Amino acid sequence: MSISSKISDERDRYVSYFETAAQAAKAENPDSVSEILISLNNEEIPFPFRYFRADVLGETPDGATRVLELWLDPREDAQGRAFDLGPVTLEIHPFTWCGVQVGFDRQLSDESLIGDFLDKWLDLGDTAYNRGEPLSGAIHSATQIETDGTFWFLTIDFGTASADALLDLLDILVNDGASRVVVASQAKQ
Repeated sequence: MSISSKISDERDRYVSYFETAAQAAKAENPDSVSEILISLNNEEIPFPFRYFRADVLGETPDGATRVLELWLDPREDAQGRAFDLGPVTLEIHPFTWCGVQVGFDRQLSDESLIGDFLDKWLDLGDTAYNRGEPLSGAIHSATQIETDGTFWFLTIDFGTASADALLDLLDILVNDGASRVVVASQAKQ
């Protein structure tokens, strides 16, 4: 199985689940909306990490706002695979589209590479969304890059973005000099 087919298969599995779960939430509460872009009112969180798209936003019966996060664990029967791409090893372990942890072995030369990537795929200007389409085609959120001193990583909820979003991120990391990139997820506890 190719890199793009492994990524596309997981994306399609999650988006199918997302559509069904979001429709069920809207049937329960017709005023619910999905994939609305929200900015946290906290200047200490750097741009664009303070932005996220709520999976489903609605109200509880008593009128309180409720954000519903839709989660799908990685496939239990999925197998990991390493791809040798010349000087780069890409490891794709079982992952879920709504919580992809991407690790890489070299600090980015310029963290704006990730900022630009997120600006595009979070679709902060709502310019990529086609009115009338049921899905935004956007990433839902990302954590800031962290390190344990030898590896750097971030976690992204790829939402309803196309498989190209993760492929673009992998391309950025490889072109910036990473020699090992790992894609994985943990089951939600």
